[in-house]
Amino acid sequence: MLALTTLLDLFTWYTQNLCDRSFVDPRGCRVSFADTDFVHLIKLKDKYGKEPRNARMTIEQIQSERIVLHPGRLDIRRAQELTWAQSIIERPDKIVPNWQVMGRANPGDAYIKNFGIAPHAHHRVLICGHAGLKRRVVTIFARDRFTERELTPVLWP
Repeated sequence: MLALTTLLDLFTWYTQNLCDRSFVDPRGCRVSFADTDFVHLIKLKDKYGKEPRNARMTIEQIQSERIVLHPGRLDIRRAQELTWAQSIIERPDKIVPNWQVMGRANPGDAYIKNFGIAPHAHHRVLICGHAGLKRRVVTIFARDRFTERELTPVLWP
């Protein structure tokens, strides 16, 4: 897991290791990250407990260190687990159609990977939206159980 020191350091790591790189899933689809999605990926909240509406402005405030690391205003586990994204993309256990009705990833794919050992599953789901053969990461989250509807049909393997 990623060590959290400052929000600026976390954002710098995110851009260098995820945004500035190109990933390819097992089907040959290119998967990319946008810098503005950082705000949603770590579930950054303002002082009112809401996700900031203007991600670009929020990123600028992080870069100028006007917004700093405040543990109660982001999901620490999600932030630390950003390092798992490459593994989820390149070596998923399964890829299925995105089952979430709302959001920017319709149509989209859900990459599922178990980081646990049976019987203690620790699944992480990475949701991507489609742009032709390209995929753009929208969110990553933990999931303990899945319904049959969520896991069928299977896109890969």
